[in-house]
Amino acid sequence: MSVSPQLAREPERTIYDYRWAWEGENEEVRQLDGAIVHEMLVRWAGVNGLVVNIDLDPADPDGNLDRLIAELGTDDRRFLWVIGPSTRPADLAQRLEARGMIVGVAWDGMVLENIPDELPTNPEVTVEPLSEANVEEYAVINSEGAPPEVAAERLAAARRFLAMSEQEVQIFVGRLNGKAAGAVIMHVEPNGVAYLRNAYTLPELRGKGVYTALVGHRLRLAREAGCTSAAVQANQQTSSPILKKRGFVPVYQIYGYAFPTEETQDGGW
Repeated sequence: MSVSPQLAREPERTIYDYRWAWEGENEEVRQLDGAIVHEMLVRWAGVNGLVVNIDLDPADPDGNLDRLIAELGTDDRRFLWVIGPSTRPADLAQRLEARGMIVGVAWDGMVLENIPDELPTNPEVTVEPLSEANVEEYAVINSEGAPPEVAAERLAAARRFLAMSEQEVQIFVGRLNGKAAGAVIMHVEPNGVAYLRNAYTLPELRGKGVYTALVGHRLRLAREAGCTSAAVQANQQTSSPILKKRGFVPVYQIYGYAFPTEETQDGGW
């Protein structure tokens, strides 16, 4: 199934243009020579942030890359280098691998050209917006398995989000039979595309329709807001197969590379 070229660009563009500050995170965005860096003060999911919009000097790509790595590798910081179809040079993934980086995450960039009227979901799953009543549950979901300082920062960020007078994104918590089970985010892009992001379901509650219900809820709200299409970066192993069954179409792959840590020397993440 083909999609319009304009919509096909959305999965890459949305991740590059997104601001974690919209979620209440302490984020710094820096334009470097050959890339843009989105950095958080406290690590999340093992990294300090993303290196995006990578466009190295064609006359000296290796020198440009080595300078970027040296600049970003200070103070024990660790970044995910995001490789998409617009990344230049086209063989940047191989250049990162030659310097010892590994794939930390593999996404399918996916789009839904026409948001359906409704998606069938598990009636035992309910969805509610982030609020003071569920903010601590949301932080627990968002920092599952993380050190205490990460959990504390996720809670602080969520509370900063709730205190914002104008909120750029919508954050939701999903419950299965009353238990907080998953959390997601949606951003309505200026061009009217619904950007679905940050889906996470607690491991012990997966396979019960929580993720699908959170997708359906956001699409319903997006349609009510006037959106006709949606974009997402979907984990190739987990989210992508579910979304394909719901009409989303993969248009390309996006990869995140990073240097391995002591815990990932076996080639895992």
